[in-house]
Order: sequence, then structure tokens, then C-alpha cells
Amino acid sequence: MKRREACILLLMFSFLLLTTVMPSQTQIETQTQPYPAIQAGSAEDKALELIDKEPGTEKRIAMLEQFLKDFPAMAKSPDVNTLFVFNYREMRNGAKLIEYAEKVLAVKPDDLSVLPLMIDALEQQNQYDRAYEYAKHYEALVQNFDGFSGGSLIQETDRVRIRAEAKAMVTTARQQKEYADIQSAYQETDNDKKIRALEGFAREFPDSAQLCTAYSMLALSYLQKQNPAQSAASADKCLKIDPRNLDMLVLLADLQVEDKAKAKQTAELVAKAVELSDAMESTPVPEGQTEADWTKRKTYYRGMTHGLRGYLDMKASLYAKAIPDLELAQKLMGDDSAALYRLGFALAKLKRNREATSYLTRAAKIPGPFQEAARRALSELNK
Repeated sequence: MKRREACILLLMFSFLLLTTVMPSQTQIETQTQPYPAIQAGSAEDKALELIDKEPGTEKRIAMLEQFLKDFPAMAKSPDVNTLFVFNYREMRNGAKLIEYAEKVLAVKPDDLSVLPLMIDALEQQNQYDRAYEYAKHYEALVQNFDGFSGGSLIQETDRVRIRAEAKAMVTTARQQKEYADIQSAYQETDNDKKIRALEGFAREFPDSAQLCTAYSMLALSYLQKQNPAQSAASADKCLKIDPRNLDMLVLLADLQVEDKAKAKQTAELVAKAVELSDAMESTPVPEGQTEADWTKRKTYYRGMTHGLRGYLDMKASLYAKAIPDLELAQKLMGDDSAALYRLGFALAKLKRNREATSYLTRAAKIPGPFQEAARRALSELNK
């Protein structure tokens, strides 16, 4: 038996003891909203005794269904519906377990024997939102056993264990919800919906291990919406969590490379990004990636990072220093207009006109933000 299943069963047996010794506090408090009670010696009680003696799970369920036909008033009985829950657990039928657990919890929302089974079944059905909510409710309940009649019968060692297991349930449910929420946001094709989902995630889980991933996705989403300020802010938030996130280092540096007020920070970002991208050359292909994909990723990031470092030197009029980085960037990125233009511009400043003309001519043929700048630089060379 798996450890999680064993824990669930231990919890179930502990709370069966607690709830069958005497009515729970919840039962006492809900007298204003009564549900059918099973009287000792009644026809209902005798029918349930026969069901309890039946060894076959499927047969017990069939008998319970017939029981409800014979006694339709018992359809809201939490005791009867709990029997359905336990039997459907034996059959590993999560959907039916949830169906009947909902009926129990509708009248006994604090039922400590059904709640852990409900949480487990919801997780198995990938209903992580609901599992997390029920797990938080369950953990809050078991902090106060004395709030339930008969709770004093639970030994302190069992209380400690049950509370620890409840906490573990919350942790597991939360992690599953976080992962599912991030995957859902990643697959969302509507950019506005994606942004709302990711911002909601950041508010709900400010200490999540997935938070940097959420911010990095936000940065890219805002970039697609042509909102560089929000993109940069999101990238910066990711880097505060993971300062070595190469994707966000490159993105943030590229977004603010023209901002003189952030020149020092940008230089630091670029230096770290160059270090990380160069280290990729000696890093084995990560598990789950093909060698071709890994090579493509290495090429892109080395080209981008060295191109940015060369551009910073170029902006500082350190043209000779900039050339090695700009040449490497152009070699790696091929007909990238930025790489071609920047290399051509730096070469022109060094009076290496023939080489400069070659690169600027290529850049001038590529539509985009560097086309006109390349044409102007060529015009200056030809004067």
C-alpha cells in the first residue's frame, strides 16, 4: 500500500472512532437544518445492518441504492452517503466518491472522516483548485479536536500525527494547484487572459517555487502587448527570485539598454548573462532536450549576450573593444539586423570602411528597426 493511501486510511479510522462515539459538534449546531436520523431498531437500521454484513463491495453498493429506493427520505442522510463514499473508495471510483462526499459535506461540512477522502479523490481527478480549498479547511479543523464532541478520545500522539498529515495534504494540494495553474496559463492563447491568470497566481502564491516562472511568462506576455515597462518590471521581479535566470537577464538588459539612467545595472546584467551563456558551451545536453534544440539555445544566448556587451562598449565609444563581441554575435546570429548594423557601425568608426560597408549593406536590406539606421550609416561612409 502506498504511504499516502495508508495515511488516508489511518485518518479515516481515527475519525470514524471520533464521529461514531457521539454526535459531532457540527451535528449539534445544525439542528436548525436537520437531516434524517437513523433510529436504532428501525426498518432503516435493520436494512443497513444487512448491508454491512455483505462482503462484496459491488453488492453493497447495489443494496445501498435499493435502500434509497425503499427509504427515499434517507437520500440526504450523511450516514448513508458516507457508506457510499467508503464503498466507492474501495472500488477506486473517484468520480462517484466525490459525488457522494459532496452530499455528506452539504449537510456536514466539517465531517472529518469524509474530508481526507474527498481531498484525495479530487486530486486523483485533477480537480486541484477544489482539493486545495478542502485541504485548507480540513487542516484548520484538526487544529482544534476539542471543538468536536468525542475529540478528547484521540490520543495526543495521534493528534500530532493527524495534524502533520493534514498539513502535508495542504502542501501537496497547493503544489499540484500551483503547477496546474502555471500549465493552464502557459497554454492560454488569449494574452489578456494569460496576464490576468498569472497576476492572480502571483497574488495568491507570493512564496511559490513557481513564482519566477509566472513573472517570466508575464514579462513575455507584456512584451507581446508592446508594453516594455511592464515587461521589464516583471522580468526584474523574476530576477529578484532567481538572479541567474538567463532568459530574464537577456530580456531585461535588452529592454533597458538605451536607458542611460540604468546603464550600470544593465552592464551588470549583461556581464552575468555572458558568464552564464558561455558556461552553456561546456554544459551537457539537459534531460528532455534534443542536442539540436540545445545547440540552438546556446547559439542564441551567446549571440545575444555578446552582442549586448559589444553594444554597450560601442555606446561608450570603445569601438576596438566592442569588435570581438560584435563579430561573435554576428557569426552566431547570421542575418540578424541588429548584429549586422552594430558591427558595421563599429567598423566604420574604426575606418575599416570596406568591412563596414559589407555589413551595413546587408543590414539595410532587412526590414525592421535597424534598416533606416544602416542606410544612414552607409550614406555617411559614401560621403
